[in-house]
Amino acid sequence: MWRLRVLEKVINILAKNICLTINTIFLVLFKSNLFI
Repeated sequence: MWRLRVLEKVINILAKNICLTINTIFLVLFKSNLFI
């Protein structure tokens, strides 16, 4: 059971990191589009 919980925590952390990365990429693209 505890392994499943650890896996859930890891997946949650990865999901948050992916969301942050995507948000950062979108912000950079948006700002670079403004300059063009």
